[in-house]
Amino acid sequence: MANKAINLRALASRVLADVIHQGMSLPAALLKYNSALNDSDKSLLQELCFGSTRWYQRLDAICDQLLNRPLRRREASLKMLLIVGLYQLLFMRIKPHAAISETVDAVKDLKNATC
Repeated sequence: MANKAINLRALASRVLADVIHQGMSLPAALLKYNSALNDSDKSLLQELCFGSTRWYQRLDAICDQLLNRPLRRREASLKMLLIVGLYQLLFMRIKPHAAISETVDAVKDLKNATC
């Protein structure tokens, strides 16, 4: 990711996937991804991850209600991204249009990372 800006929502979804599906501790998962970030990006990533983890059960239930069908296991990062997006909308002071836009942009980063 040399010249490309890092999408923090995509990183947050990867961190959450490591925690929820790989059993990694949240601090260890954050360390895995935040080495190239500046302090303000590290703070936002930490807030997205800790908040999404704190409210995971509730956000997961809301996500399941909104989906027409359950996502497959290989779509774990996408589901984590939806949870991060819901966390922003429900618990953060990020304007809804900005939260949605950034979360949608993160889908492209996830798709490129899995190719």
